[in-house]
Amino acid sequence: EPLALGLTSIGAGIVLALLGILSILILTKTPPNRIGRRLGDLYAWMFGAERATRPAESADTDETESGERTSLPWWRRNSSGREQDADGGQSTEDFLTELLPPGPPEGGFDQAFAAVASDAPAPDALTEVIDPAVLDGAKKAVSGSHTGLQDDDADDEDAALPGVIGIGSDAPRSAPTAPYRLPSVNNLSAGTPAKSRSEANDAVVRAITSVFEEFSINARVTGFSRGPTVTQYEIELGPGVKVERITALTNNIAYAVASNEVRILAPIPGKSAIGVEIPNTDREIVTLG
Repeated sequence: EPLALGLTSIGAGIVLALLGILSILILTKTPPNRIGRRLGDLYAWMFGAERATRPAESADTDETESGERTSLPWWRRNSSGREQDADGGQSTEDFLTELLPPGPPEGGFDQAFAAVASDAPAPDALTEVIDPAVLDGAKKAVSGSHTGLQDDDADDEDAALPGVIGIGSDAPRSAPTAPYRLPSVNNLSAGTPAKSRSEANDAVVRAITSVFEEFSINARVTGFSRGPTVTQYEIELGPGVKVERITALTNNIAYAVASNEVRILAPIPGKSAIGVEIPNTDREIVTLG
């Protein structure tokens, strides 16, 4: 039976091939009588070869398919042979034709320019052209007013300028300024003199000395340099004492003076001594005067 033959693998392949060919014809909008022409156009587009035209074609076919058909592939053409636009197939020429109304243009550039020029206001007293010589005189009068020097004849010259009203006469004149001088130091109140020694420094010296005695280190505090917030204590080592023994006692010295900001400088630049910097418990306020 024919239906039974179509259910076999060979029959199913034939049916699928026919459906595929029909789908391609529908997608490419190709009628059956133009399959040969479409294949020729596809070959010419892919390989750059021009297809020979048949002499039996009618004159209408040559006219409608000339021009853009030679440069565009068939799948980008519409029914009129032009390129298919993205906005529903309307060509650029048709779109421009719709935008421009038919008939001769009304007016023109010259007429529009003449209308604008005719609307310009006529010159009056405020827009009257001033003589260049008058402007030069006005500039000199204005520049002279910025020097800060009073001129007795300035008002007369301003009043005598024709066409210029009140230039330089109504503007306030700047008074001459004296050179700036710094205020005297005596205007500042005298501050408290800085301390060179206090009871807090003596207590720190005793604490450091007790640490050296506790660990049997031959070293002593020979002096100190007090600042407003930090004091540097100078430590001199005895013979045979290594510097590392002093630096190893950083935590012990900090414990003895009750401060966690002890800094050891070994050695002090320019001196054969070790510096121990400890913040002051009696800090001073720095004042001027």
